[in-house]
Amino acid sequence: MAARSGKTGTGEHRAAEVSLPDVVEARILDGYRIWIRFADGVEGVADVAGLVGQGVFEAWRDHSFFARMYVDAELGTVAWPGGLDLAPDALYELAAHGRPLPY
Repeated sequence: MAARSGKTGTGEHRAAEVSLPDVVEARILDGYRIWIRFADGVEGVADVAGLVGQGVFEAWRDHSFFARMYVDAELGTVAWPGGLDLAPDALYELAAHGRPLPY
């Protein structure tokens, strides 16, 4: 996943030569699925159940914690309390191309 170096002021982040649209809206669906929409209009569903209980995602075993997800406008992605977030490039690949997580 690409490293991010900062906002461009256009609803995108720049990483080396890659432009990543920001997550602008998201909501929890059933289970561990998240509906997401990006600044460029791409939207889709991310099923992140495969990450539950792995490393930093151990906290998601408590679904009430998972349900505290919010859009972090500064990072341009979805996040949870305590600094937990998902890489927007992975979410974008899932929404645009239907690739399952984790990949």
